[in-house]
Amino acid sequence: LAQGDWLKQAASQRQLNLRLHLVLHPAPPLDQAANNEEVGQLMQEKTAQSGLAESAASLFSVLPTRHGPDNGRRYDLLALALGPFFTFGVVCLLFATVFHWAPGLVCIAVIASLIACIVHYQQHNAEIHGSPLRSQLPVQCGVAICLSTVTGLLAYEVYISQYWALSESHIYANVLPSEAAAGYADAGKLVFGDEAHVDVMHALGYKTGHVYCVAPIRDESMSSSVQYWAAGVNCCGARGSFTCDDAWDARARSALVIQSEDSHPEYALAVKQAEAAFGISSIQNPAFVRWVLDPEAVQLNFWRVGTSILLLAVLFDFMYSCTVAWLVNSSWREDHPWNNDDMSVARKIVQRVWIGCCPLRMTAETLASQEPLTACS
Repeated sequence: LAQGDWLKQAASQRQLNLRLHLVLHPAPPLDQAANNEEVGQLMQEKTAQSGLAESAASLFSVLPTRHGPDNGRRYDLLALALGPFFTFGVVCLLFATVFHWAPGLVCIAVIASLIACIVHYQQHNAEIHGSPLRSQLPVQCGVAICLSTVTGLLAYEVYISQYWALSESHIYANVLPSEAAAGYADAGKLVFGDEAHVDVMHALGYKTGHVYCVAPIRDESMSSSVQYWAAGVNCCGARGSFTCDDAWDARARSALVIQSEDSHPEYALAVKQAEAAFGISSIQNPAFVRWVLDPEAVQLNFWRVGTSILLLAVLFDFMYSCTVAWLVNSSWREDHPWNNDDMSVARKIVQRVWIGCCPLRMTAETLASQEPLTACS
C-alpha cells in the first residue's frame, strides 16, 4: 500500500514541477504553439508512466484485507503456493518407490488424503469470516493429489515397473540358443555365448495396427526348434529386415526378457507366420527378448525416464501452484469496487487480470497514437 501511494505522490509531484517550470520559464510568444504541443506530449508520457507504475504496484502487492492481518495473509499465500507443490511431489515419490512394494498402502494414503482435503474444505466453508486463501488450499491439494496419482501410475506402468521387475529377476550368462527356454523361466537378463546371433534373414513383421517384429536367435548348431526370439515393435520390414534395439550391432550378445505379456499374443502370431513363411519350427512357448548390447544400461534408462517424467510433472505443478496462488490473492483485494462476496472465484480472477492489464493497454495505445488517454471501460 505504501508503495502504491508513493508512486501516485511521485507522479503528482512531477506534474506539479512541470507546471511550475512552465510558469517560471515561459516560452517565447512565437513558439507558443510548438511549446503547447511539447507540453501535451510530456503530460501524456507522464500519465502513461504513472498508470504503468500503478498497475505494477496493484498486481504484485499484498495488502491487508478484511480476512486477516498482513502477516497472516502472507503465510496463507505461501501455504497456497507451496502446499499443493509438496503434496504433488510426495505422491510422485510414493509411486516411484513405495508403490512397487506396497501398492495397497499407497492407495490407502491417497484416499485418506483426499478425504482429509474434503473435510477441511467443508469445515472452512462453515466459518463466516474465513480467509479465501485458506479455503482454496484443500481444493488445490486435492487437485494435486489426483493429478500426481494419474502421473505416478502412468510413469510406473510404462517405465518404473520394468526397472523393478528386472532388478528382482535373475541374470544368466553363457546361455546357448539351443538350450531350453523353460530352464530360464525366471530370467530377467540373458547373456548368450559368442556364437549367438540374430537370424535377420528369417525375420518377419506381423502387422495389426502396429508391426510386431520377431527374429530367431541361433548359433552354429542350427537346432531344429527355435527357443528364443528377438522381438520389437515397428522396427522391421515385412520379410528379412530387423533393426530392433541393438540387433544391428555385431557386438551385442545380451538380451532382456520381455516381462509384459500384453504383446505376447501378437508375437506368437508373428512366430506362426514365420514358421509358415520360412519353413522353420519353434517351440510352443518360446522366450521373447530384446536384443541389446548393455542390459544394465537399458535397465537404468527405465528408471531415468520414469523419474524424469515425475520430476517434470512436479516442476509444472510448482508453476501451476504459484499461478493459482497469485490469481486467488489478487482476486480478493479490497481496493476494487467489484470485489464482493457474491462474485464467483472465476469471475474475480478474470476481472482482476482484465483490470490489471488495462493501464498496460492504454500505455501502448498512447505511445503508438500520441492521443490523449481515455478511461478503460
